[in-house]
Amino acid sequence: MSFAVVGNFEEAIDCWRTHAQRFPNDNDGVILAATSGAVNVRLGGEALRPVVVAGMDPPPAPGIESTPGREAEVSHLRSVVGLVWRSVVLWMVLLALLTLARLLG
Repeated sequence: MSFAVVGNFEEAIDCWRTHAQRFPNDNDGVILAATSGAVNVRLGGEALRPVVVAGMDPPPAPGIESTPGREAEVSHLRSVVGLVWRSVVLWMVLLALLTLARLLG
């Protein structure tokens, strides 16, 4: 949730809701989907499970489906590092506010 707050909120929540269950590990899927939406980077290929719906045609071959966004590049790592640092700062500010509220209350 903090990646959505400090990054691109709408895209992070959209990717979280629509693509998180398609990653093999549920916990990793939430983080990866929210991060890809927050920095607008496309993740896909073998990392995603195909979506199987009863009564529908078989899913496309692996590697065709992906999350929305731009193609991943090395320069996007700087954006991800910035996203993590902004998230850490957000949690530190919240911790400081809660500590201050406890001291004053």
